[in-house]
Amino acid sequence: IAWRDSNAMLEMGRVLIVGAGATAAVAARRLRREGVSAERIVVWEALASVGGRFRSEMSSKDGGLTDTGAQYLTRVAACAVGEQGSAGDDMHEDIYKELQQVGLLRKMSGNIQGTRAADGDGESYICEEGMQALVEYMLTEAGVQVCCLRRLLQLKLVEDEVSVGFRTWEASFDGASERFGAVVLTQPVPQMLPLFSTGEASELLDRSGFRGKLRNVQFSSRYAMSLFFDEGDKARLDELLPFVGKYVGKDEDPDIVFISYDSAKRGAGIPSLMVHSSVPYGIKQAHHASHVHSESAAALQSSRCFRAEDEKSAAAIQPPRTQLSTTRTKAASLPTPLPDSEHFKT
Repeated sequence: IAWRDSNAMLEMGRVLIVGAGATAAVAARRLRREGVSAERIVVWEALASVGGRFRSEMSSKDGGLTDTGAQYLTRVAACAVGEQGSAGDDMHEDIYKELQQVGLLRKMSGNIQGTRAADGDGESYICEEGMQALVEYMLTEAGVQVCCLRRLLQLKLVEDEVSVGFRTWEASFDGASERFGAVVLTQPVPQMLPLFSTGEASELLDRSGFRGKLRNVQFSSRYAMSLFFDEGDKARLDELLPFVGKYVGKDEDPDIVFISYDSAKRGAGIPSLMVHSSVPYGIKQAHHASHVHSESAAALQSSRCFRAEDEKSAAAIQPPRTQLSTTRTKAASLPTPLPDSEHFKT
């Protein structure tokens, strides 16, 4: 968003990108290719690391890894998402090529059970180093300044101190503020709308018609649980899990929407699994935040779709090391022991 003429403001001032996820990385890349110098682009990220929904979790032992956010990338035609182009034109073709050339992106192999209409029918790709590495690479290549642990608290239009008749955006954080010629907002909508609650910024959003569109965006709350196993458990896990990913139907389990045999998906690291809760489960647990980690771990562990068919042989597998994360208000990474059970549940 820019005040008055966007091109003029981009030439005169700095650009702030709020959030450091995949959208921010692509925006920084695009601005650099449009001629904006790296020194004039600043990225603010509220969390301690970049990645956003392209987040990867590390095990506290043995270097295990799971993708707790985006699981893979699926190529789609530009026309399929309303962009200009023919059926043969892929979105972000240049980005796919570059990421493959540097060895960060490769075609996904293995079986994905279940369906998700939003994926389309294009080829899917994974990152062996974790999806977060894609964001880290693009931001590094863009050469822009990234400030982590800096949450945007307020955004307002103020008179420019140099150019008469122009206004700039004053962005506030932790009792301080900086000014920018343009701002790119990439954070989740629930974090974005409060920035436009008062003043001219609010009026600008109303006049443009974007407030109503943003309010219509559906934003899901869900939990992600990562589980890490000993290397000796790999053979048995391969037998129990004939997939690298599975979309779970409501009739099969109301609390789980996706399971990833993450180490098999990436073909690297100690055995690891990742579980996404359903949205109804996430909303319900959000009302009990004080107990969310222990209760969620216990509830997810007891879900029906994780019970092994062969309980006796499965019981020999050691209890996994668990990390439970919520991305509703922050990304948490806490060691959470699972309760002992006579049944093996992933």
